[in-house]
Amino acid sequence: MQYYDEFYKKFEATQMDMQLDWVRRIPSHIFFKKHEAPKNVGRFELSPELIAFHSEIEEVYTKWILRDQNLPFEYLDREEDYIFGTFSIVTLNELANIQNDADFLAYIDPYSMFTDSDPLSLMELIPFQYDEGEYCVCAKLGSPNLFYVDFSDEGKIFDLQVDISTYLQVGMNHYFMYGWQKAAFLNNEKLQKSITYYLPKLFPKIE
Repeated sequence: MQYYDEFYKKFEATQMDMQLDWVRRIPSHIFFKKHEAPKNVGRFELSPELIAFHSEIEEVYTKWILRDQNLPFEYLDREEDYIFGTFSIVTLNELANIQNDADFLAYIDPYSMFTDSDPLSLMELIPFQYDEGEYCVCAKLGSPNLFYVDFSDEGKIFDLQVDISTYLQVGMNHYFMYGWQKAAFLNNEKLQKSITYYLPKLFPKIE
């Protein structure tokens, strides 16, 4: 099982790393199944990559936060830095609830920020990971890559130029810390600086 080998084992190791004095892990879980996911769910035709993933992994949720806001290290910017990590996938049941284009637009464009974009590029996307108010990471038929739909004031769609497996590995290496996608794939210097500074302090195994 590709995603069992590549994802589950590292996921479990990551959870063990979180048993530290400075980090509190919110109850997390990962559920597996061993039957082929359907090709069509709700309004979506799943890409081969999504079918492979959902045929093995049914649901994932993990989150960590600081145990104490008064930790014995200097903050880069205590007022603005977001020091937590979270990850969850869009399940097949959630996709099934998106029945038509109107449902999808309300989901993928909650602030109506993409009205001037090419509507076909948005409507071709298939949600994989969703963070309400922040972003949606999507797959797309005909491409192995994932795409980052930014709900911020940028209102842009970015090709991350990585497949699901690579995306998960990079995310786990960053402990899914806030902003890791923009730091790792979109060269956001502020988030790169924040993650590089905080992660080794919170997770000593990181060099």
